Amino acid sequence: MVLDREIIHPGDLALYVDLENEDEILHVGRVYLVQEGLAPGARPIPWVLSKWDSTSGECMHQCYDVFYFKVFAAIEVRFFTDRPAAGVSL
Repeated sequence: MVLDREIIHPGDLALYVDLENEDEILHVGRVYLVQEGLAPGARPIPWVLSKWDSTSGECMHQCYDVFYFKVFAAIEVRFFTDRPAAGVSL
């Protein structure tokens, strides 16, 4: 399920997609912490745990800290969850 206006929670997935290349997935990470925004009323800042390649260890970073991708592509961060939608009972 794609998160739109729902609150992001630890355990959700962050997908980095290339908007110029048919929404190709460039990178995936898991949200491990959601930090308060920097000012009152600012959006929360999800922190993501991910692994960049087969030789690197895991990396923790703010989900919007994607300088590397911005150099090479127009990217967007999309969040996904497997939690039930609000108001849906199983």
